[in-house]
Amino acid sequence: NRPHYKLDLILDYYSKYGTVSENVTYTNRTGKALDEILMLVPPRDFEGSINIQSLSGEGVAGYRDEGVKLWVKLNAPLEAMQSITINILFRLAFPLQEGIFGYTNRQLNIADWYPFIPPYNADTGWVAYNRVTDANNIIVGEYLVQEIADFTVSLKLINQPELIEVAASAPGEKKDDVFYYSLPFARAFAFSVSDSYFEHE
Repeated sequence: NRPHYKLDLILDYYSKYGTVSENVTYTNRTGKALDEILMLVPPRDFEGSINIQSLSGEGVAGYRDEGVKLWVKLNAPLEAMQSITINILFRLAFPLQEGIFGYTNRQLNIADWYPFIPPYNADTGWVAYNRVTDANNIIVGEYLVQEIADFTVSLKLINQPELIEVAASAPGEKKDDVFYYSLPFARAFAFSVSDSYFEHE
């Protein structure tokens, strides 16, 4: 009954641009019926970094935005232990900055890059906090709380993929210019990508 995230990322490293198809399968383990499901969208911490093109799914009535918070409206309450799949298509434009989300002239870091459902506390509700940043708008500390989930991820490189190396949260299998990953029992999935990496064994 863990959440399952299927993420398919097409990445142009040199334009610092990506398109993503995301499918989230969520089982209601809160112990009560849910009229809405909260999703957090960390790229919204950086202006212009994400453009959600569509959000759909059987039982999904629509959504409303509150900055980083995205509330998925349901056609009918999701009862305890019932499941729902939410489908999201979005684009990423990575900012020029150091840190876990953005790029420098050496690498592109892709962490906290997709909408996710935070844990639910029976006493206080959804576990969601505000970020803290320094003077350079770099996030200080860890403010996101992520539930243990299973991940199925693909990364397709375009625009001179033969020059690019990828470090990921799990070992991957490469077919043509696509990397395939499977990572169960994890809280997140991240990449660090560069055309300047060297591999040593």
